[in-house]
Amino acid sequence: MIYTDMAVEFAVKENVVESEDIAGIRKTTTVINKELSKKLDRDEGVYISYDCGNILKIECGQEEGLTEDMHRSILDLLSFENTRPNSIMIVGIGNMGMIADSLGAATAAKINTLPGKSISLMTLAPGVKGVTGIESFDVICGTIKQIRPSAAIVVDTLAANNTARLGNFF
Repeated sequence: MIYTDMAVEFAVKENVVESEDIAGIRKTTTVINKELSKKLDRDEGVYISYDCGNILKIECGQEEGLTEDMHRSILDLLSFENTRPNSIMIVGIGNMGMIADSLGAATAAKINTLPGKSISLMTLAPGVKGVTGIESFDVICGTIKQIRPSAAIVVDTLAANNTARLGNFF
């Protein structure tokens, strides 16, 4: 069995994948409902991925369109019955000592959590069990239960079946 974390890879046969072109970058939205969640043994949700091709060859201006679309997509995902969250926790999972697994932790470290914003931002980088001896899931669940943010965005490095996606898909 080939393992992948990419919704675009594990759900493509189910015809729940929708693609569009955003500033020359392929945006794919995959919706996993309750029924499909059971069939695929994956969590329900809306999964959005961006295929940048060779990220080092993105032309000037493309990143601006990509950033704007990601911003809109995140706001859409965070809209609960037309209300916006008042607090968001950004959780960065990963091992800063291992470049291939550092995306989440590095992202959390770059989030500006200074007060004075319309939405309160918090970050959490629980590390990995191999370093801390504690499951990341337990740290995240305990922290969210105690802090109770309106929403949580979890950033992690994913396994992909297609090696062309490595370093070019997010």
